[in-house]
Amino acid sequence: MTFFTELRRRNVIKVASVYLVTCWLIIQVVAVIAPALHIPTVFATMVTIVLMIGFPFACIFAWAFELTPQGLKLTGEVDANESISNQTGSAINKALVGALVLAVGFIAVDKLYLESVADDKAHSIAVLPFEDMSPDRSQEYFGDGIAEEILNSLARTNAMTVISRTSSFRYKGSEHDIRKIGAELNVNYVLEGSVRKDKDQLRITAQLIEVESGAHIWSQTYDRELTSIFAVQDELTYAITQALQLNLLPDDMSTTVGMTNNPEAYELFVEARELSYQRNSTTTRKAIALFDQALALDPDFHLARAQLYATYMIAAEYGGIQAEEIEEKATQLFWQLQAAPDFPLKWLVISQQAQIENQVDTYLRLITKAYEAAPNDPLIQNVYLLNVQDIDTSISEREHVLKTNPASEINRVNLHELYLVNKQFDRASALRKDSKRVFGETLNVLWMDVQYLYAAKRDIQATINTIKGFSGETSSSIRALEVSSLLYGNQIDAALATLNDYLQEYPEDIELYSYSYASLLHLQQKGVLNESQAVVFEKLPIPAETRELGGIFYQLLLGNPLPYEHKYNPANLTREQQTELVNSNMLSLYYLAIKKRQGNESAWMTAVIPNILFFNATCKNNVVHATASWCEIYFYLTDQTDSSERLVDQSDAVEYWNLYDSGNEAFLLTSPAYYTMHDSSDSNAQLQALLSTSIEQTNPEIITRKGLD
Repeated sequence: MTFFTELRRRNVIKVASVYLVTCWLIIQVVAVIAPALHIPTVFATMVTIVLMIGFPFACIFAWAFELTPQGLKLTGEVDANESISNQTGSAINKALVGALVLAVGFIAVDKLYLESVADDKAHSIAVLPFEDMSPDRSQEYFGDGIAEEILNSLARTNAMTVISRTSSFRYKGSEHDIRKIGAELNVNYVLEGSVRKDKDQLRITAQLIEVESGAHIWSQTYDRELTSIFAVQDELTYAITQALQLNLLPDDMSTTVGMTNNPEAYELFVEARELSYQRNSTTTRKAIALFDQALALDPDFHLARAQLYATYMIAAEYGGIQAEEIEEKATQLFWQLQAAPDFPLKWLVISQQAQIENQVDTYLRLITKAYEAAPNDPLIQNVYLLNVQDIDTSISEREHVLKTNPASEINRVNLHELYLVNKQFDRASALRKDSKRVFGETLNVLWMDVQYLYAAKRDIQATINTIKGFSGETSSSIRALEVSSLLYGNQIDAALATLNDYLQEYPEDIELYSYSYASLLHLQQKGVLNESQAVVFEKLPIPAETRELGGIFYQLLLGNPLPYEHKYNPANLTREQQTELVNSNMLSLYYLAIKKRQGNESAWMTAVIPNILFFNATCKNNVVHATASWCEIYFYLTDQTDSSERLVDQSDAVEYWNLYDSGNEAFLLTSPAYYTMHDSSDSNAQLQALLSTSIEQTNPEIITRKGLD
């Protein structure tokens, strides 16, 4: 008799099977009930070890003993004629079937019921800003910074759902009950605490609260010197994971890559980061100064360097810094970060630089990598979601973020814009109203208002009134929109005065007024400007070189390439110089479009057009930016779609007035960006109808109607 046959005869294999299935069931039940009963994690480990130890004993017992009508006997003492092992085996088979039925039933309940009910909230936590308890109440930013670092550490564990900073910090200073906050954020735990900082002494108090019961399941007070702040953060994070029954080791709680060990540099970093989140020109300048101070104290503070790069990118939209300085500093920071270890914000920086350098594949690969590593980071999250090409997918992604991060204003702005582009006006209206209820009259809510009034409804006067009624500081794009709206509304004096004020206060924004300047030139040449208006126009604080370029741009918008040729003489440049000119100067795109429509098939034109990279990443990977005139001209030049498909896309695009492109609408009938529509009688009629129900009703003279082609 073989050994295997003997194992079967003695039912050892069947006993082992029943034992293993039963052990699995026990372990699963422990895993389900342990968190609810707050049983320590070690209990589940001990149960598993005991069951593992019991397995060989069960097998040995089955081998050594046999069940008989007289009870248990040693197998060797049972006569073969008296053995009932077959009946015993049948009973074990029934037990095995019963255990398997229970296992399948447990899996079904767990997957179909328990998962659907609890998965969204299981091990989910919101970290609220830590209250400032310092004697002079001057350390509010420090308490916010401590809370954010703990939030980031918890998020890096990938062991729980951590509500993003934007949503958690919305409850700063709130008197709401913790259970209400937890319910609104859809979490089952909330961490709150306080910070008391006096010179170099630090006291951090934290408590973990279960939302459903309101019970404090863990609390701790840490008295330390400021130099040990990072150790305290790691210690606190580890304590939270243990309280939540997560099987993590202290080494899993390591501080963010690129962080400093210098407490003074860290303080400056925390304050600077808080200022940069406010997104206006004043706080942006202050944030940059503080980041510079932090880096002076610790040149290896790579996280501060990456945040500083991001702040310069914010300044490009919200003003306060000259464009030349932004480009110079951003490039410098990019190269300095190459020596840093890898971390998500570094990948974001490199992706942005790759976009500037028109390396589209590298840009998309790195921003995806950063998002996968840190999906809750608000900067990374927003940049990644700007690059979803399919509008329905993009809407779906941002609606998901709206659920997990309802306090992200920038996500709401972008989702609102997607709704408008997709003509989902009811959804846009509901989102806008809810945002006003949640945030009040903020800059982002203003942006949503003017998106609707100007971009979708083309209500020029309502746009002007809404911007004028905003009491806070606006952004550079909204300031440019205000000037172009005043011109469209035939409020020339107000437009000139406003433009003059903005150019003096924000000279770095001068390029954003290119269309408004071209419109003023058009009105001047038509004799519409009166004498005093003409004087004001000539005295605007615009450098002579910029005025010359503005004049060339105006002529290009009319279809006249001659002033451009006179200045740049492109036909006599080397191929490398031609390519560099095209990729560094937006005027060149308009010039090339004019020459293409004129049938110019010269060798340099044929060679240069395939190398146009200026708007490659922006236009190909952003469904909203694709509606802007610079993308329309890019698509026209590069022939990425046939003319019939491009005509359909452009006919849809002109129905949405892109806020980043305000002022362009006055040139719809002549601009090279819309040559595809100009060549279609139906599309021309669409443009005429679009203008007749908007600008033509208030200032028909500003519309250019005849090019020089």
